Amino acid sequence: MSPPSHSDEEQGIEAEEEDDDGDPTDSETIPSLLRRLAASPVPIKVRSVQINNSSRTKRELIESVLDQDSILKSSTLQELVYVAGLANARLKRLGVFRSVRITIDAGPDDVPGSSMVVVDVAEAVHPFAGDFFVDCNTEWEFQEYAWLLGSSIKLKNLLGYADIWDISTSYGWDQVPELSVGLTLPFIKYIPSPLVARISLFPQEWFNVHSYKDRLVGLSFGLISTLNHNLSYDLSWRVLSDPTRIQPHSIKQWLSNGMLNSMKYTYNVDMRDSVVRPTCGYAFFSSSQIGFSPTNWRSWFFRQEFDLRAAFPLNYLKSSLNLGVSAGLITPFGKEITDLPPNMAYKFHFSTTSPTSRLGGLSLFGFKPKGSTLLETSSSDANGGDIAVTAFADLSFDLPMKFLREKGVYGHAFVNAGNVVRLKENDWKKLSFVEFLDTCRSSAGFGFVLPTKIFRLEINYCYILKQFQNDGGKTGIQLNFSSP
Repeated sequence: MSPPSHSDEEQGIEAEEEDDDGDPTDSETIPSLLRRLAASPVPIKVRSVQINNSSRTKRELIESVLDQDSILKSSTLQELVYVAGLANARLKRLGVFRSVRITIDAGPDDVPGSSMVVVDVAEAVHPFAGDFFVDCNTEWEFQEYAWLLGSSIKLKNLLGYADIWDISTSYGWDQVPELSVGLTLPFIKYIPSPLVARISLFPQEWFNVHSYKDRLVGLSFGLISTLNHNLSYDLSWRVLSDPTRIQPHSIKQWLSNGMLNSMKYTYNVDMRDSVVRPTCGYAFFSSSQIGFSPTNWRSWFFRQEFDLRAAFPLNYLKSSLNLGVSAGLITPFGKEITDLPPNMAYKFHFSTTSPTSRLGGLSLFGFKPKGSTLLETSSSDANGGDIAVTAFADLSFDLPMKFLREKGVYGHAFVNAGNVVRLKENDWKKLSFVEFLDTCRSSAGFGFVLPTKIFRLEINYCYILKQFQNDGGKTGIQLNFSSP
């Protein structure tokens, strides 16, 4: 950004520099300007804001994102540079411009000492964009697979308000398929946060492990969305049915059609130096959800989940130690809280995704992930539960081979433990902390991680340290693909 000429005195200073040095170079002018900016405020008067090349995007949208009033009210050059930098970042976050450039230039000659701000935006040539992701876990020795493929097609700035329309699909083995259509309005005047709306369809059949069908149609609205906070409202219609008619009577109360409303608040802060391979810093994630149905008070519940991660650098082989703990609780609320089982559709489950980089969810290597369970089994059920805790320690280090280090490949060793407990009726009164710890599952192992721009590949040898009947944990080699 080049500052304008503000007064005859400034022009005199520039003229003296030219007389002394002849033709001043940029290397001489820039340090002089920086010294002056650091010494004292430089007064300035912004006369106008000019926006160029916004053929598709509405001018009022750009003016709102720029916060034009703050730019016009800037009284010093330092303040104007700061405000313009924030405006530049906000415009880029809209996701509809290839580039954004804000220049501070001199105002018209008939208004001495004035300045003008010029905003040049370059809109995307093609409004279409696409994404693809893969999440796969394979246990070679025991021929067990869990994979998920997903894709989305986006149409950007169709209405000129930085609106993003998308159609997303995902499908996987032993996973819940999804088809959804969404709309995102990143910024609207007088509304401080983006608006998000999404319609989703989740059809699933668990005949390989259960005897029921599950159909879910949901409508989600993002009410508040900032850097760290997110508040959303979900309206869903769920159909649970048992074509085989073999479920016990205590479970059949959940096999029906029903509408469920929920409010969900999430808080997320990530101060780690890298998501792919954290070496220092910390991250915290918290999710609080209240579900309620106007027609069935038995479906009312409260669900709380949190994640804590910390990374500590070590001096040997650029190694680092990552520690993490995750926990979750789902409980009904009402007059008979101790006599009713929690909502079956929102159980906690183990997954085999890498816990080092991702926030949210319960990860436990070596145990096959499952879907929601409606089976009436023991209170310790690895396939789904009402109280869940997992913890891990991961030591990552550089490999001695130089060509592997240049490709970003590194090794790691890990140990993790966790427990998911399903509570039947009246089991809330019998819950014991000591018993919960005694029934924890655990595993350990080592492997290699290859991060790429398309996916993250992880090859691990996992050894089951502790498990119980029907847990499904197996020792062997695991191949894990996940999004970077």
